[in-house]
Amino acid sequence: FVCLCLFDCLLLKFGMEEKGVRVSGNEEDTSIFKLRKDTIRGLDFGNWRIDTCKSHMMESRCHNNCETVAKEINDNKEETDDATSSPPLPSSSLSLCEYCQFMKEFDFSLPEEVYCRNWVKVSFQAKKAEVDMDQSEDGEKHSNDGNDPKDDDKSSSFFLLNSFESLKCTNKGGDGMTLPQVSYAKEWAKKRLHRDNSMEDIKPYDWTYESDFCGKLCGKWDVEEVSEKEGIDIEVLKRQERILFQDNVFLMADDFGDNGIMHVNIRIRVMPSCFYILQRQFIRIDEVYVKLHDTRLFCPADTDHVIRDVSAFHLNLNVLEKKLGQRSDGRSVNTMCTPENIMKLMPYFEQTSHTIERLTPSGLV
Repeated sequence: FVCLCLFDCLLLKFGMEEKGVRVSGNEEDTSIFKLRKDTIRGLDFGNWRIDTCKSHMMESRCHNNCETVAKEINDNKEETDDATSSPPLPSSSLSLCEYCQFMKEFDFSLPEEVYCRNWVKVSFQAKKAEVDMDQSEDGEKHSNDGNDPKDDDKSSSFFLLNSFESLKCTNKGGDGMTLPQVSYAKEWAKKRLHRDNSMEDIKPYDWTYESDFCGKLCGKWDVEEVSEKEGIDIEVLKRQERILFQDNVFLMADDFGDNGIMHVNIRIRVMPSCFYILQRQFIRIDEVYVKLHDTRLFCPADTDHVIRDVSAFHLNLNVLEKKLGQRSDGRSVNTMCTPENIMKLMPYFEQTSHTIERLTPSGLV
């Protein structure tokens, strides 16, 4: 596990060195949020293909007046109603903007930053191909269509990581679920004990957006739970090899109103001997706890299966502060618990869950 953490640190280092997403097209016309081009990159690796898409952040409100347009269309239909006119057009049949598509699916507030057009796709190709990167003159492909791969894509079985599927796994509350609380919640509640108005949860949900999402399997797959010995080969990851392909894809983030941080990103690295992908959700409620949800994908060269390693960790910040004592600079432990340097504190984390699975496209077992 320590070796995996060290390798994760290398992935993070390379991810931080990236200069960011390059967007082609006219960037001056942003008044009406013109559709910008997405950066799509891909690599063939034996029978597998890895594709990534990175684009701009989703708008925080509707700029296309989706509901208004639907009402105007239907009002015009009523004014020109005759025997041959078509029935009113339901708003669900109209092409909704990205923001309205998300709000239609989720009945809770979205994170402050959602990169809805970003995704990572690992697909199995029936025809074996040599390792070869598709690239244009600038080393990248650009497309106006950055929407997620369709679930009904019959060309191959593929594994999909994106923000939409991750949010679908957020706990919606109910069934007596205890929702997370900020550090001063109890003190604030005590001051309201003698007030007449009571506080009730309205549409409760996990406002930290904690999600157990570990990737969506599209197509036909055989999933088999395996032992740790059959899991990720640490010795292969230890090798010093040429990097064929790497990327860092950001999915979403929130700061809980300056009470912490949540962010989800995916780091990809492909070497001649294997490819390794890490999706991490980092959650910190200041002075309360830190949680990590990790999904690792590992595939050695010339194999027809992928190892999926899913784990969750928890760290109580009050306990950590007692163990570490007061810092010489007087800063709290919150300053140490950031996505960039969290690996230094991994020995203090408690592992709350761990599963290892072998994913094989159906018909190859």
